Amino acid sequence: MEFWFARHGQTEWNAERLFQGRLNSPLTELGRQQAMDQGEKLRRNVPNLYETDLVISPLGRVIETVEIALPGMAYRVDDDLMEQDVGPISGLSLAERVAIDPRFASENSDDVLAAFYSIKGGESYPKFSQRIKRAMARIQRPTIIFAHGIVGFEVRANALGLIGKARRSLRGGQGVVYHIKDGVERRLELKPS
Repeated sequence: MEFWFARHGQTEWNAERLFQGRLNSPLTELGRQQAMDQGEKLRRNVPNLYETDLVISPLGRVIETVEIALPGMAYRVDDDLMEQDVGPISGLSLAERVAIDPRFASENSDDVLAAFYSIKGGESYPKFSQRIKRAMARIQRPTIIFAHGIVGFEVRANALGLIGKARRSLRGGQGVVYHIKDGVERRLELKPS
């Protein structure tokens, strides 16, 4: 399997450290620049770019990123690539999330993820993981995927065969593009042409 994964550019809520969940916020100026950079990385690294499948989350911040990064390129929206549903903590600041569950303040990523996946009214890890697997099962040829941070970690960890604590080795970030082919990952960088 070969694919390229890109997370949407920085949004206003990302800059304010508000958790979006499935709510939406427009890209910042930095987010728009990140989208342009992602497009350039893909143009330099994807053979036959405009013949490659492009599959994206239906949320506005992803659509905005894609339309800046790859203007005019046809894409397919896949609801299974949508951000994790975190129910009542959508739109809350870190302090507000910590008031609901102190694990959100933890330095331990396992604690933070456990807090996200146990929010009443939110999406459990088994449900989240199953829909990501459904989305990936529909990918049959080299594909570019634009979605969200937590979706990217799940997609990439599964493709790389990472389980348990080994998943912590994955890096994230906005404005990045990862190329995964045959169980090997490479982060694409912009180098002077």
